[in-house]
This record gives sequence, structure tokens and C-alpha cells, in this order.
Amino acid sequence: METTGIIRKIDDLGRIVIPREVRKRLEIREGQSMEIITDDEGRVILQKYRYEEDIYGKTGQQDDCISPPYPKAVQADREDG
Repeated sequence: METTGIIRKIDDLGRIVIPREVRKRLEIREGQSMEIITDDEGRVILQKYRYEEDIYGKTGQQDDCISPPYPKAVQADREDG
């Protein structure tokens, strides 16, 4: 972890502005979801939320998860009569 030396105040709605240079360096875009993590030492950590990792695991591949989010299609044999 690296300190930036940047200090921001929380506004009356509880918001903190992430400086442009930090957003640019970390490739954080407007509208992107951020995950908020807290630890036992009172730190708040923001990280980019990746939906694919949440449902598929760290590799982002469907085969990496315990169960896929949607069942695989099953084709039933039937006789037309």
C-alpha cells in the first residue's frame, strides 16, 4: 500500500472526492462500481468491483465457479408424432 499525501474532507452527504490523478492512475471511470472494505484497524479500502470475479471466481472464467449463475441449457429428446 502506498500513501499519496492527499487529504480530503467528507461532505455533509458523506461523500469523498477521489482526486483525478488517482482515478486516472487506477483507471477508475465515472459510474464504475467500487467495493468498500473495512478492516479491524479502522481502515477503509476502496477497490474496483468486478462482477465477473464475484460470480466466476478470480480467473473470470465460468468453469472456475462452484455453480454457474445460469443453468446450462439441456436439450430433451422427444418424438414428434
